[in-house]
This record gives sequence, C-alpha cells and structure tokens, in this order.
Amino acid sequence: MVTIKDYQWIMRENTLEVSTMNYYVKIIPRNYNLDLQIFEDGVNVALTLKFLTYEEAIDFTQNVIKNRNDYYPTLDEIKEKYDELNIDKPKALVRKKNNLTSKTNNK
Repeated sequence: MVTIKDYQWIMRENTLEVSTMNYYVKIIPRNYNLDLQIFEDGVNVALTLKFLTYEEAIDFTQNVIKNRNDYYPTLDEIKEKYDELNIDKPKALVRKKNNLTSKTNNK
C-alpha cells in the first residue's frame, strides 16, 4: 500500500487532486482505469496518463511529478518515466463476454 505523503490532496466528487510546484494533477476514475491528468496552467490538460489503481497513480504523482530537491521534471521527462514503468503493464482492461482480460503494450 502507498502512503499518501504530506501533500495537500483534495477529494472533489470522484476525483483526487493535488498541486505540485509546477503542475496541478487530477486522478479521475474511468470505466476500467484511472486518468491522471497533468495541468501546466491550471486550465488545459497538458498530459493524460492511464493507471489501473489509485495506488499506482498516487505513487507516480508523489515520486515522479512532485519536485525533488529543487528539481522540477518537464512534461517530456514525466512521459518518459511513465513509458519506462509501463513496458510490461496492461494498458486497459477489456471485457470479453463474461471474462475480464487485459491488453498489453507490445513494443
């Protein structure tokens, strides 16, 4: 289980939100996954990442997106780190008749 660190996470309706030094992050539940939306200016979504659990999305936010020792990652660096973490992970869950299966990223 991931521990939520000393960030000001906000729960609004069905979303979790947090403000980091350079970005505003929203975790929004969808049908079979979560969208982690990163806002640069607070209004427009600059990047959307997919996660299967809140634990993964929160952990990614706290360990990659947040500032670390006065280092603020760019959107390209965040996307690169996300791609590294998702090499063999399911991208989405798909229902086939009564079975739940997953699609994987075949590179």
